[in-house]
This record gives sequence, structure tokens and C-alpha cells, in this order.
Amino acid sequence: SRLLEGDLFLEKYSSAEAAPLYREVLERNPRHPRALLGLARAKAFDGTDEALVLTDSSLAVNPHSPEARAFRAQLLLGLEDFVGAEAEAKRALEVNPASLDALAVLGATLYLRGDRRGYDDARRRALELNPAFGGFDRTVADMAVQQRRYREAVELARAALQVDSLNWAAHALVGLTELRLGDAAAA
Repeated sequence: SRLLEGDLFLEKYSSAEAAPLYREVLERNPRHPRALLGLARAKAFDGTDEALVLTDSSLAVNPHSPEARAFRAQLLLGLEDFVGAEAEAKRALEVNPASLDALAVLGATLYLRGDRRGYDDARRRALELNPAFGGFDRTVADMAVQQRRYREAVELARAALQVDSLNWAAHALVGLTELRLGDAAAA
């Protein structure tokens, strides 16, 4: 239950409350793959360099975890390692072809590399699995923001809202990105 509590805190943007819960699990089992991945996510949220090391530790225990592979792909994409990110996303999809997170990171990688056909295919696959998955476009928008492609990020976040009008992370992303573009009224 500590893992689920930690996940909930991270979902609600509170890494300070999530990290101790993951550490509590790791005190009992230092090689618990989900706790290592949860702590990696908390560290990534905080912007520390430990996220990739912890993700790799999780994968050393369970190399077939699609969640860890998809998260590693996201971290690599943030480092602008497009080749590595694509390879990790594809490895996650080999294990679980229905991994929406892996499809989203793959789509983001292809979008940022300019492979529109590949991006469209990944988006189509994700929406076939879940027609209400606004997380695909939101993930691509998040990664576009990291690349300072703000206008595209706003369009992508709005696409997420067309798929899921209750995607509050996409609403927030539209507002924050509009502020970055200097349009306070739209924000």
C-alpha cells in the first residue's frame, strides 16, 4: 500500500511526500523494482540526476518492466537522446504492446524528430486502445515544452483536451505554456 500512496502523491505533484514512502519500502527490500521506479519518478520531478540511475537499478531487477522502460525512454528524450528514447519505448512495447505510456513517449520521440507519419501511427494506436487517452497528446506536449517548442506544445495540449476535456494536467500545461508565450489572457 505504501507504493500506491507514493504513486498518488506523485500524481498530485508532491514528491516530498512520495519519496519517503518509496524509501520505506526500499528499507525492507532495497531491490524492490516498483519502489526504485517510484523513487526515480520522484527524483525526476525534483529535477535531480538520480532518476536515471534509479530507473536503471529498477531495470536491473526487472528488465522486462514496460513502465520502467517507458520512463527511461522519457528521461532519455529529456536528454535529447532521440535514438535511445525510441529504442527504450520500443522495448517497452515488445513486452506490452498496449502500454499507453510507451506509445506516448514513442509518439513524442517521433514528433520531435520530425517523423510525422510515425507520430500519427503511434497516436492512432494509442487512441485505438483507449479513445479517451488524452495523456498521449499531453506527453508529447510536455516533451515539446522541454524542447522549447511552445506554440506546438499549446496545440498538442489542446488536442489532449479534445480527447479528454477533464485532463487537468493538459489544462495546466495550456495555461503555463500560454504564459511562456506572453499571452496572459489566453492563459
